[in-house]
Amino acid sequence: MTTKVYALAILTILLNAVAQILMKAGASASVADAAPLLRAWGLIGTALLIYVIGMALWIYVLRQVELTLVYPFMALSFVVVPLLSVLFLGERVDYAYMAGVVLIMGGIYLCSAV
Repeated sequence: MTTKVYALAILTILLNAVAQILMKAGASASVADAAPLLRAWGLIGTALLIYVIGMALWIYVLRQVELTLVYPFMALSFVVVPLLSVLFLGERVDYAYMAGVVLIMGGIYLCSAV
């Protein structure tokens, strides 16, 4: 896999992670008034647009390499989304989750070392 394809695969994961954060923020917004409701739907709409862009990039990546080589990178979502959740949503992760992240990273390494 070339550096460009690696970069695009990681960009796809980052886009999906950002979309998840926006989706959560939109879903959590108060909808008692019209303004927060519009803000919530704006966040959700932005998330959907980012998903579409990420999907287009992912399709491009799939055209370049075998699925078995690139798909393990999708597991990085289990690393990036919680990190962004902690940074932007104030959520918390425990040590067991962090241990799982280390195992995921090891699995990605093993799968990509082929």
